[in-house]
Amino acid sequence: AQKTVQLRTNALAVIVQRFIALHQNIEKPVAGGRFTIALTHCFKNLPVDHATQRHENIRLVLDILSQLAKTDSQRPGDIAQGYLLPAPFRHELQGRVNGFFLDISFGFFGHNSVRINHSLSNQTRIIAMSKPMLGVVAVGNALVDVITQTSEEFIAKQKASNGMEKGAMTLIDETRAVELYALMGAGVETSGGSAGNTMAGFASFGGRGALIAKVAKDKLGEVFQNDIRSLGLQFKTQPLLVGAATGRCLILVTPDAQRTMNTFLGASSELSPDDIDTDLIASAQVTYLEGYLFDREQAKQAFAAAAEAAHDAGHRVALTLSDPFCVDRHRHDFLNLVENHVDILFANEEEIKSLYMQSDFDNAKNAVSKNVEIAVLTRSEKGAVVMASGKEITVAAEPVKKVVDTTGAGDQFAAGFLYGFTEGMPLEKCARLGAMAAAEVISHIGPRPKVSYADFLKKAA
Repeated sequence: AQKTVQLRTNALAVIVQRFIALHQNIEKPVAGGRFTIALTHCFKNLPVDHATQRHENIRLVLDILSQLAKTDSQRPGDIAQGYLLPAPFRHELQGRVNGFFLDISFGFFGHNSVRINHSLSNQTRIIAMSKPMLGVVAVGNALVDVITQTSEEFIAKQKASNGMEKGAMTLIDETRAVELYALMGAGVETSGGSAGNTMAGFASFGGRGALIAKVAKDKLGEVFQNDIRSLGLQFKTQPLLVGAATGRCLILVTPDAQRTMNTFLGASSELSPDDIDTDLIASAQVTYLEGYLFDREQAKQAFAAAAEAAHDAGHRVALTLSDPFCVDRHRHDFLNLVENHVDILFANEEEIKSLYMQSDFDNAKNAVSKNVEIAVLTRSEKGAVVMASGKEITVAAEPVKKVVDTTGAGDQFAAGFLYGFTEGMPLEKCARLGAMAAAEVISHIGPRPKVSYADFLKKAA
């Protein structure tokens, strides 16, 4: 249920007091839950220096936390134990705005959320929102994966003739997809797509979620939809009636377990803002965006629409960069997305270095920590690093007897992390679940779980 209270005041202290009064009547968050705070500055015809603005934002956050610590006498432990963590500081100029505007979002994991808007126009609104029904809604490509093992010589020959890059994802057209499929040996065919794989892992942990992706009204499209729904996930996107066929990804795995992907996007590239179900997104704690989808302009618009819907509901936006070559193609747009719309970023070592054009991982790691609330950076056998609130958490890779196929490793790491995150677990435990899921998926052919990931919960505990 939604309840709106109109307040008229110029004093931020009064706003904080009113928030606390409202908060004390709301279900108490679980231990380890955290508030999130997002700030927006708007100035009339005033150029903004981001470094100066960031400093001012941090000062304002500290002032707000100080007010809460002084006023919330019934719950001092929340502040003392660090449950109040600032979300990304947003730097947006919204045209001609008189004076200063402050937007604070307070969210509870798995509980209610409150948004406070305060401006010097004497108009203030407080909204108590309903509990999210889903953990994650993912937006990504709907693809059928065809996976086969091949030789280094075959990859080298295809690079010389068609520009295939080992270990990367190359976009191909339908003609090339038919040609390459004929050259591939016998393999495994399964519903895939990076976001779809992540949601399959998320559901295997026991998470409730949904996928927004585009298929054609054809046989492969029906197979994909049925596969997703059989996992207990929601899939409501209307199929493409006329035009391209359902997309597919032809994956070649070399003896070193490296996967080389050749993707015909097909109908998946037709995903548009009209396909974004804002009610579905508002019902989820996290909206997860797949970077591979970023190659079409209307997909970028769909991302923006999804991020806006999530933030309007007081919830988080996560993004996976997906591929360093994809980052190279769209670096400017990705940087804008990360700095202004993303709360949780997933990337591997090469992707994050590509995003910030750094040859050193530590430099790239430090750069991203200034722009997002949480950065989850995977490093293959070196484990993973989580950057959050000025702290760095390192988690070792899980041991694997034999690495068979690295397809889906990053997807399943994200699945484990997101499950833990939406269940209010500490970030270190979230990352450990991700490492367990990644280790399982690289031990066999195919990008999706062969065991129940729910079994990992006892081990992680």
